[in-house]
Amino acid sequence: MRTTVRMWRWRSNPLRRRSDVLERWILLLAALLLAVAVPLLGTVTALHTDQAMLRQRQDRHTATAVLTTGTPTAHGGYPTDGTTWGHVRWTAPDGTTRTGTTQLAPGLTSGTRTTVWLDRQGRLTTAPISTRSATAQSAMFGVLTGTCAASLVAGGTRAALWRLDTARARNWEKEWADVGPRWRRRTG
Repeated sequence: MRTTVRMWRWRSNPLRRRSDVLERWILLLAALLLAVAVPLLGTVTALHTDQAMLRQRQDRHTATAVLTTGTPTAHGGYPTDGTTWGHVRWTAPDGTTRTGTTQLAPGLTSGTRTTVWLDRQGRLTTAPISTRSATAQSAMFGVLTGTCAASLVAGGTRAALWRLDTARARNWEKEWADVGPRWRRRTG
């Protein structure tokens, strides 16, 4: 009849080396980090990213601007999304009139009204990211952070175990150098 002893690697054994105990602690720490710290880090990263994107959506607002110069027609020299650059004038939240350059549809004439995005200081900015895209990006950053952290834990564990194995091999060679010649004389 066979008896299974739980945590057999942790029990006392006269042949157990200090490096064996250290190896078990390294493996236990790695398992805890992979089970607890890595998912927690990924979750915190995702939540932080989502909060940053929410603040971005709250900080930006639309305003009506007037095109001060016409935009070129749809031919070379504009971004691939079918827009071109144009100069606009708008009134900032503090009441001052400001001018700037933003992307607009091609072929607009001077004096055309358009909607632009402004930050809290009334400066031109891009449209905020959509809620769906923000959720997807937050999840992606969380998974990426968790994956990188897991890779670091696995790599660090592997490096620590490699060092232990190397030290054990060196110790074994030293001990064999002492015992080997005596053993050969008895058999030879």
